[in-house]
Amino acid sequence: MRAQEFLQEAIIGTITIQGIQVAVDDHALDRTVMRDVLPSDVDRVLRKLPTIQDQLQAIDPGQKFWVYDATQDVALGFRTGSKLLLKTVLGKRPYSSDIPV
Repeated sequence: MRAQEFLQEAIIGTITIQGIQVAVDDHALDRTVMRDVLPSDVDRVLRKLPTIQDQLQAIDPGQKFWVYDATQDVALGFRTGSKLLLKTVLGKRPYSSDIPV
């Protein structure tokens, strides 16, 4: 059996920011609380997504990526699809990995 057969994504809501649809996974909410990141900081980063819309559109479907805001020192982890899926939240710059920032 594959992990995908066990894992279920629980979308708790969808928000639209100047035409960009973002589905919010319950894991992102859990990590926001667990990592002591203020919801208002997450909101500020989300409101800046339209400023990088060209970069977002260039990302292939299914790819994972980070959006990091140095001003807030908050990183949001996404996966692309029919809409952006907010998967996780960090209260710092993401660690070095193969996932683009």
